[in-house]
Amino acid sequence: MLGLIIFGTRGVTSEKTRGEFYCPQCSGRQLYVHKTCRRFFTLYFIPLIPLDLIGEYVECQLCTGTYRPEVLELDPEADAKRHEAEFHKAMRRVLALISLADGHVDETEIATITAILGQLGKREVPRAEIDAELVQARASTVDVIQYCREMKGYLNDNGCELVVQAAVMVASADGHFDDAERAMVGKIAGALQVSRARLAELVPARDAGPGASSSPSPPN
Repeated sequence: MLGLIIFGTRGVTSEKTRGEFYCPQCSGRQLYVHKTCRRFFTLYFIPLIPLDLIGEYVECQLCTGTYRPEVLELDPEADAKRHEAEFHKAMRRVLALISLADGHVDETEIATITAILGQLGKREVPRAEIDAELVQARASTVDVIQYCREMKGYLNDNGCELVVQAAVMVASADGHFDDAERAMVGKIAGALQVSRARLAELVPARDAGPGASSSPSPPN
C-alpha cells in the first residue's frame, strides 16, 4: 500500500536586509529589519520550492511598527534642504516679478531684494544674481501665481505671510505702491491662501509710504 503524500503551500517570512532608517512613529533614526514573505511549495510540511512573493515590509526594531519598503527612502533632513532651496529659488522669482509689475525696476527695489534674499540665505547676494533673475523673469511664461502655489506646499502660515510682506517691501521700496503692484501682491496672497484680513494688515494703506511694513524674518 502506497504511503500518503502530503503536499501544499505556505508562506515563509525571511530577513532581506538590516540597517538604519527614519522611523515615522519614533520620529527619529532607528534600526530596521526588511522582511519578505514568500509562498513555498511544501512536501510533508517542509518548504522546498519558492513560489510567488506574497509581500514585504520594514519593521522598526524599537517600536516594532511596520511600513512599506518605500519608508527607507524617507530623509527628512534632505527634504528640508531641498524645500529650502526651492523656497529661495521661488522667492527670487516672486520678488523679481513684483519689481517688474509697474514696468520699471528701481535701484531701491534691487537693493531691497538683495537685502531680503541675503537675510533669508544668510549670505551676500551678488548684484549679478539679481540681474540674471530679472532677465529670466521678464522672459518667463510662468506667472507669479504658479510660483506661489508651488511654494505653498512647503510653507507654514508664517512663511506665507513672509512672502507677502517681502513682496510689499519690494513694491514700495521706490516710494510708490501703485495699483498694479497692489494687484500683484493681492494675487500672491491669494495663491498662498493668506486671509483678506491678514492681507489688509500687511499691505500699506493707499496714502501710506514705504516702510509701512516691518522687516521680514526668515520662516521657521
